[in-house]
Amino acid sequence: DATCHLGETVRIKACATGKFLRVQKDGSCNGLGDSAEPETQFVVDRGGQPVTSGGLVTLTSLVNKCYLHGTPTGALHALPGGDSWRFWRISKKDCVAGSS
Repeated sequence: DATCHLGETVRIKACATGKFLRVQKDGSCNGLGDSAEPETQFVVDRGGQPVTSGGLVTLTSLVNKCYLHGTPTGALHALPGGDSWRFWRISKKDCVAGSS
């Protein structure tokens, strides 16, 4: 089943590098995670139907229970606050050649 439901955990993988989005315990984020790290797991926070391409979701870090959010300057954080910037649009894309 390729759908994600409320409360399930997901990992976000960069197709170009094969690495995962990761939240450190201090709330800083980077794109250097491995699939075995719990820091790469996020909880899908969206009720109702399965998440589909184009849907809006919020992502909560399993490590520190804060929302993942981007800032207007392009930084990523999972820290308290940032509620105005916590929404993410899911878009299904095929991975680039050479990535799994």
